[in-house]
Amino acid sequence: MGTQNNITAYDAAYIALDAPLTTTDRRLARSSHHRAAIELFK
Repeated sequence: MGTQNNITAYDAAYIALDAPLTTTDRRLARSSHHRAAIELFK
């Protein structure tokens, strides 16, 4: 998952929880190929 979406192992750990996540990281918010709900906090 990490290299396919260019996300870090740390980010992947949060995504693996499959829980809603709010972040200021635009790159993470735009990532795909997962079912996690990621919301961009502006």
